[in-house]
This record gives sequence, structure tokens and C-alpha cells, in this order.
Amino acid sequence: MKRLLLALLVPLAACAAPAPTPAPAPSGQSTPAAAEPGTPAPANDAGMVERTGRLRGGIMAIGGEHTGWILQPPSDDAKPIEVDVSRVASDAAALDSMPVTIRGRLIQKKSVERGERTILVAESIAPAS
Repeated sequence: MKRLLLALLVPLAACAAPAPTPAPAPSGQSTPAAAEPGTPAPANDAGMVERTGRLRGGIMAIGGEHTGWILQPPSDDAKPIEVDVSRVASDAAALDSMPVTIRGRLIQKKSVERGERTILVAESIAPAS
């Protein structure tokens, strides 16, 4: 019981996940690093991807290691992708549970509980056409 109590008292700062790293680029090209949330997007489109699916918010994971948003592709067989909507939070909230097209960059992020995962850092979100 004492060990459990001590484990719960560990400061959150000691458990912080490392900074995200860019996803490897196809065909040997280097992928630009993702900018910090709140910074303007680069002028060029290098490394940008576009994905369409149903946006869902309110998602949770062990240890709080989730952005809270996923994009579920149209195919039921396809795996959902985690989405960081921090740059377009108001658009994401308005389009929650709707089919959308998201334009952004893919990054890899390591976390304590969930390991390495791919995250789509959204630059823009629009209703799917």
C-alpha cells in the first residue's frame, strides 16, 4: 500500500513524455520537423498530407497520453489516426463527429504507456466534400 501511495505522489513533471519527432518520409526524403502549436505553418507544402474521415473528440488513453481527437477513415477496416487539433481547435469543436478533410503533418511521438505512435498535426480542417 505504501508503494502505491508513493507511486501516486511522483511529480507529473518527472513523467512528462519526450518531445515529438517527425515521422520518416517516404522514398528517403527528409521530413521537416513539426512546428510548435501556435506557430504559423511554413510557406511551402513539403511534408504536408491530406486525410479524410470522421473526426471524433473526447478520446482518452492510459496516462492521459492522447490528444483527445481521432480521424476515423471511411473504411471500417482502416485504423483511426490520432490528431493534434491545437492550431485549429475551434474548427475541430464545430466539426466534431462530422466527415472532414484534414491537412497537416505526420509526426512520431514516444510516450511512457503507449509507446511510439503517429499523430497528424492539423494545419486546417474543413468539411469533407
